[in-house]
Amino acid sequence: MNHVEGGFLYDGRKVPIGVAYNTKASIQYTFVPKNRAGKPVKYEGGLEVVISGHDGHFDFIDPIEEIAAEGLRETANGKERVLQGAREVSENDPLVITIRINERRLSMPPSPQDKALEKEYKLADSVLKSIDFKGKPLDDLTAFLEWIRENVKYLRDELWMPDRSVDDIIKQKHACCGHFAVPLSYFLRRAGHYARRAGLYVFNIEVEGMPLFPSIGLGQIGVHGWNEIFDGTGWKHVDPRLYEAFPNSLGLRALDRGIEAYFLPLPTGIEVRYLDGPREFRNGFSGLVDFKIIKTPQTRQAALSSLSS
Repeated sequence: MNHVEGGFLYDGRKVPIGVAYNTKASIQYTFVPKNRAGKPVKYEGGLEVVISGHDGHFDFIDPIEEIAAEGLRETANGKERVLQGAREVSENDPLVITIRINERRLSMPPSPQDKALEKEYKLADSVLKSIDFKGKPLDDLTAFLEWIRENVKYLRDELWMPDRSVDDIIKQKHACCGHFAVPLSYFLRRAGHYARRAGLYVFNIEVEGMPLFPSIGLGQIGVHGWNEIFDGTGWKHVDPRLYEAFPNSLGLRALDRGIEAYFLPLPTGIEVRYLDGPREFRNGFSGLVDFKIIKTPQTRQAALSSLSS
């Protein structure tokens, strides 16, 4: 395979990099105006809410289906989405902004951690020689997942540790979710397949009496890491942590199952402007006090049905 701009060549045809994730969710922001000392204050007057893209990397304006906030109406303003109006905002009557997203998008470009896997690692290569793999993507995936399940255990305490090399993970025999993705990606690449690390958000649900993601509360959304593999016809998302947690019952449900529970970055470019307030308000003291991501009931049920069948 040869890399080309925006993808790679596979058997003479260009293939885009990554799984297409369908993000259906609502984001809820709660604002209470505060003074320079950080104390909540009461505000009454004109308001303007501006929503823009995510860190300049993606254009999130088109996938936004609806923006709503009590007392405000949306106005056209080029690529930005803007709400305007006038009302009272206080600790007892906060400004709650709800953004509904419906987006289908490829996963993010390869990370620097993926680049590190292009090097050779002696311990990982010696392990690879001991695994009976066949040169077929899905057969090899099963063999590599099984080796990881038997030799690497989940350790929640590592959630916020920096990235570790594949040799370190194999030597220490424990990993968090994102670190589980490292040996799997390395083994697949060295076996001649195209694989990459991926991740950002997951919605935690209970399957067969167990939470899918133990570091995240049930019904809540949190950060997670997984893999993507190209099987010759298309991309599939693979979760080695899921395979490790449910080896006998889930099996290869870790492969391309429950994808509705996985999704990518959401809009974070939001600014509240208190148009009639004192200068300190106009300089960005917008008072964000709460932020929630809510997956739709239909999406949650689809993920549960896919993983339970």
